[in-house]
Amino acid sequence: MPDSLAGMPSGLYAIKEPAALQQYLRDEDGETAAEPLAIVRPSNVSQLRDLVRWANDTGRSLVPVSSGGGPRRHADTLPSRPAIIVDLSSMNRVIHADGRDAIAVIEPGVTFPEFDAMLKKHGLRSFKPLLPRRNKSALTSYLEREPITSPHDHWDSEDPLGGVEVVFGSGETYRTGTAGIKGSLEQQLSRGMRQMMAVGPGVTDFLRVLQGSQGTLGIVAWASAYCERIPALEKAFFVGADSLEPLTELSYKITRRRPGGQLFIVNNVQLAMMCGGERKAINELAPKFPRWALYANLTTPDFLPEERMAFQQADFQSDAAGLSLSVVEQVGGYRANDLRAAQIELPSVFYKDRPLGAHREVFFLSQLTHAPKFQAALTSLLASMRSPAPPVAIYLQPRVHGTSCHFEFTFPFDPANAAAAKAATTLADIAARKFADAGGFFSRPYGAWSEIAFGKDRAIQPFLKAVKEMFDPNGVLNPGKLCF
Repeated sequence: MPDSLAGMPSGLYAIKEPAALQQYLRDEDGETAAEPLAIVRPSNVSQLRDLVRWANDTGRSLVPVSSGGGPRRHADTLPSRPAIIVDLSSMNRVIHADGRDAIAVIEPGVTFPEFDAMLKKHGLRSFKPLLPRRNKSALTSYLEREPITSPHDHWDSEDPLGGVEVVFGSGETYRTGTAGIKGSLEQQLSRGMRQMMAVGPGVTDFLRVLQGSQGTLGIVAWASAYCERIPALEKAFFVGADSLEPLTELSYKITRRRPGGQLFIVNNVQLAMMCGGERKAINELAPKFPRWALYANLTTPDFLPEERMAFQQADFQSDAAGLSLSVVEQVGGYRANDLRAAQIELPSVFYKDRPLGAHREVFFLSQLTHAPKFQAALTSLLASMRSPAPPVAIYLQPRVHGTSCHFEFTFPFDPANAAAAKAATTLADIAARKFADAGGFFSRPYGAWSEIAFGKDRAIQPFLKAVKEMFDPNGVLNPGKLCF
């Protein structure tokens, strides 16, 4: 049974069963943790605030998590010292959804399928990263700046977030942007006010500070998020190529025209991982696909949808033809519209774990024009290995209207094979350093990547620590992460 901790705020209980704590001792990437003291599940912002204040008074450490069931990755939710796990999965309300302004207010425990189920009633759907886990917290995904697949709708690194309410490590509650206007959230909504701006009050932009901080500065209780209007029409296409360069040029041409919908580039291994439903899908499907493929899902609103789709599709085909490329609706027997459907109705098993059962990954930011440089760095690394090179999945996601790009390299392996697990981990670690040396920017520096990111500019660390002292003066939130 749950046990009360001495002096814990009213209504909160500490869960100490070994089976419950076990999931926080190790993550899917093989990282280990200090044994948690307990798990606490606040159900509202008042309990969350009281818990953080109690932690300051008693010297306890808190590690916030949003998905109660896991799996854990990247070590950002593993305690680096004995701490209380703050499980936010019980805060799972879609507080508000507005079809007119295409915006919603959600708590951290809301998963993407839950979010979409509510949004559909208002003619909306969520902006998502590529095929996220079904139990992935939508709010955490946005706070961690996971790239959404719609570069046309990505105007800033904060998107799609608007205002948030956060409990800082000091125990102080704060609302950012237009969420900071007078009145409670319920009063604001009843008056027709919407928390649409991330910046503010004034010129402050604390949301930008909170994003990517891995729960070391504050715990977000709710946030407003922009949503995508469900299109009147949408059609998905592939463009295949033997080399990456023509597809990067095509990507720039498409983003300059600013059509609606999704756009990204993958290699054949990545496409096989996304399309296949069995463990051996890589070997069976990858040879059927082009070496590289650009995926584009064109969308139109309900104003002259057929006419708009016709000229968008004509422009797309013209741009591709100018680069001696062909626009097709399927490759290797797999339809682009099937991938579009999977992005809407997420698979039951996370796509990266379907081929072999587990994976390691490396991701960073750069410009899409630098893709050949990173590809060459990977090719050189694989050629230097004594054992046969494993399959590597590559995913390139243009961001912010194509002005930058998310690079992602995935190394699948069989978790039952200890040697394969070790080799994948070693390969990912070496690749991360090579990519950093080639100019990759690790804007989400999990675990050992912190040294890679902050080692490039050690002069920034005192300023970051000053920010930590400002928002979390007693260091109660997720200690040992980043450079804290």
